[in-house]
Amino acid sequence: MKGNKAQIKKDIERFNLTYSVGAVITNSANGVIYHAKRKSDGFTCVVKVVPKEKCKRWGFMKSFDDPTGYDRVVPIEFKLHFKSRRHSDRVCDVYDWFEMTDVYCLVIEHIIGCDLFELSNKIGSMTENMVRFIMVQIIDIVRKLAKNYVAHRDIKDENIMINLSTYQVKLIDFGCAIEFCENDLFTSFSGTSEFYPYEWFNSGYYCPIGGAVWSIGCLMFTLLTGDVPYADDESIRLNRRRPISVPISPDCLTAINRMLDIHPESRIRLDQIMDLKFFDKSETFDISTNQILPFPTQTLTSLTEAAG
Repeated sequence: MKGNKAQIKKDIERFNLTYSVGAVITNSANGVIYHAKRKSDGFTCVVKVVPKEKCKRWGFMKSFDDPTGYDRVVPIEFKLHFKSRRHSDRVCDVYDWFEMTDVYCLVIEHIIGCDLFELSNKIGSMTENMVRFIMVQIIDIVRKLAKNYVAHRDIKDENIMINLSTYQVKLIDFGCAIEFCENDLFTSFSGTSEFYPYEWFNSGYYCPIGGAVWSIGCLMFTLLTGDVPYADDESIRLNRRRPISVPISPDCLTAINRMLDIHPESRIRLDQIMDLKFFDKSETFDISTNQILPFPTQTLTSLTEAAG
């Protein structure tokens, strides 16, 4: 889908005047991510380039240079990223968007740190304190998005960035996100199959909120053990969950079991998760004590240098 030629030309000129693009950070299924800087002040940011041929779902937004003008067609990812950021400051900040001849460009925050997948690979299993501190933030993000009828649909370790100094997290990559209505059931899934809910494999449909709870449970299991709870799609379909390989508290196990309940009707609701005993200590946790640091300082330094 292509927009007005005059507007595309205007976008290209504005982009070239405003930003300089550097090296590739990563090449993902949803687009190519580049280092970038704003020319006026050297402000560091990131540019995500999405080929138009890969865009299958669309939304409408106004141009940044003409906020009172007409709505323009954009990838739904862009619209839902902007919408989600308005409702949660734990969503990666987003600054601008452009339409080029064959691609769309999204200008987003450059986050200092690494993703949880990289962190987990480096240190293995995390302590319950650390997992609790991270999960409270993620649950907050998902709840705020759900309140505004947005489902990210790809909650996983690779899509959560963490600042290694403050342990604050941010959600990235809205390439699979979707808007929904209350009581909607979906028959198609977009995301990472290891985090798909049990019911999708067995009934062919799922509720976006129930699916989000399942994904949160999968993520919590992964951070605690260093591995995903199910080895493959067939394991999810047959509910062959990996045994937990590290010692955990009864309250922690209860939280995982409630979120990974294979029956959607009895699975804990998103708005009930914070009532679980496992999260009781989250309000009294003091980051200044650095209690959650489970790995040597040199590991932290190497991760920080790699991320920078």
